[in-house]
Amino acid sequence: MGDSEDPHDFQRFVAAQDPVIEDVKPLVADIVNFNFREIHAFCIVVRQRDHIRIFIGSLIVALGMSIAGVSAFNSDFYPTFVGFIVFFSGYVISQRGIPLGRRANNGRLLKNTAQHFSIKLLFRVVFIFIGGLLATWGVILFADAVINPNHVSAIVAGIACTMSYISTHIGINGTLL
Repeated sequence: MGDSEDPHDFQRFVAAQDPVIEDVKPLVADIVNFNFREIHAFCIVVRQRDHIRIFIGSLIVALGMSIAGVSAFNSDFYPTFVGFIVFFSGYVISQRGIPLGRRANNGRLLKNTAQHFSIKLLFRVVFIFIGGLLATWGVILFADAVINPNHVSAIVAGIACTMSYISTHIGINGTLL
């Protein structure tokens, strides 16, 4: 970039580069023209209750992952599994919230849950359970592969964790994506 060009005009700078960079131009332009007002507008749309829900869910996720991580390095299956169940619960809370207030106190929540119990719900719970088992097994294998390097264990652990993600995501959200 020469002295006569404006050093803050990144779009012109990127356009003057090699043609291979043409694909990167829109990305660079978005980064350079990043507008903090858009983030502020998004935060205004998110209600106060949502911030609390996301914060509490994130704390529970961190607690669950701490339990699972420490237990995995001790090769403790059940505490690792419980850590993942706590993690999944935090994930659901950060997405959907906690039933508080009138919904929880007047019994409607339990009544609605009983009315909506179905085979589909049962399958979703089974997917979450299988995901928890796969995550537990995979993370314990990863921890063992870190302590005693073994490429096969690391590959199997990666496959188990990937399958866990797929299974649990289907269970929690009812869809893969």
